[in-house]
Amino acid sequence: MSETKTVEIELRSKDDAKLAEIWSQLREYLAAHNPGLPYSPFEHIVRELVFNSIKANLKRIFLEQNGEGAVDAPDFREALENFSPELLQQAESSQYHVRVRFAALPAEGGFEVSVENNTAMLPAEKQLVDRLLSADPAHDASSGESASGEGGGLGLSMVGKILQNCGMERSALQYESNQASTQFRLRVPAGTA
Repeated sequence: MSETKTVEIELRSKDDAKLAEIWSQLREYLAAHNPGLPYSPFEHIVRELVFNSIKANLKRIFLEQNGEGAVDAPDFREALENFSPELLQQAESSQYHVRVRFAALPAEGGFEVSVENNTAMLPAEKQLVDRLLSADPAHDASSGESASGEGGGLGLSMVGKILQNCGMERSALQYESNQASTQFRLRVPAGTA
């Protein structure tokens, strides 16, 4: 793999072939830029980010069909928790997408994985993410402050703990959201075997 190669993979729903391509690229980038880091924790991190982005798109489709108040409906949580086949099918033909991009960081020697969808975060989502990505681990989902179940932030909280267990700061994961998109960026430092 070339040190400067940038790879972008776009998907609209839970596409096994594209997910396999994402995992393959992650292995290549880790091997090329920081072979001392274990693959499995980073697969978990990227999987969480990708699936959260897909779920955000599914949420928008569900809300477009059922109204803004539908977020609290039991069928909404069930549809997301189980990746409802109906919602996944609608996602394939919708305007919503998820882009996963791998890019080398020549100045730093590491690489960046970005996961972006073309939906804005809802205010409650933004508040939860801000709290979970704070530098203070006491503010994570395990502190009892977040909601239980789907959308409660447990997965993102675990991402912060995984980063710390790999010797990285939570600040290695950043995000930004505007009216048009939400993007998470994970910066993995250079390393040696």
